[in-house]
Amino acid sequence: MNIELPESFTQYNGRGVRIVYIEDNILKMKVDVGFKRLMRTIVRQKRGVRCFYCGKILSEGELTVDHIIPQEIGGPTITNNLVPACKECNCEKSNMNAIQYSKYLKRRTSDTKKNYFKEVQIKNEKLKRVKNFSFLNGWVTEMEINQIKGYKEHRYYFCIDNNQKRSTRKKQLKYERAEYFYKEYGRLRKAIIVDRNNRLLSGYTSLKFAKNNCIKKVPVIKLDNVEIFY
Repeated sequence: MNIELPESFTQYNGRGVRIVYIEDNILKMKVDVGFKRLMRTIVRQKRGVRCFYCGKILSEGELTVDHIIPQEIGGPTITNNLVPACKECNCEKSNMNAIQYSKYLKRRTSDTKKNYFKEVQIKNEKLKRVKNFSFLNGWVTEMEINQIKGYKEHRYYFCIDNNQKRSTRKKQLKYERAEYFYKEYGRLRKAIIVDRNNRLLSGYTSLKFAKNNCIKKVPVIKLDNVEIFY
């Protein structure tokens, strides 16, 4: 699949070296660039500063980025699933998807809103058990785990920082959530995201869990217009 991109985008590091750019409609990013943060940055540039839900023009401090399909059920952090939102709408939307939130807003009383929100939670619990991520618009396919490249490189760049103790605990908690989700719902919490050459972009924890538990095939979102370079 292709993610939505602006016509042009360039990012430099502190030394003035170009680390992200678009060339021939391909987003090229250096291997040590954080993918999720980059997706949020691109959405801010591409979609502007108007709240997707209420239409309010937002200042820098008011602007958040929301997942149209919520992360809780497996919504990925890619531009196709992200929109600018004010803090109020983002908070009120909670783990509803955009369509559900639109229906929620049409409820006239607090009781009818509360009842509808409960209905959504029941539906979300069912979606967590959908193993093929069919609710993600056909974005997800299956891939042999040994086809995914860059696992060690991703670990090196994104799992080591200055505050090692805090970082280690954070990664441990993420792994525990992945483990719990798999035991509870029978699938990985999120699909793994790879570039056009099958290099890992996002989903290190899911991939690590799959490797540790001898899961041979994993759900993958392959981005045909994204490419890592060194």
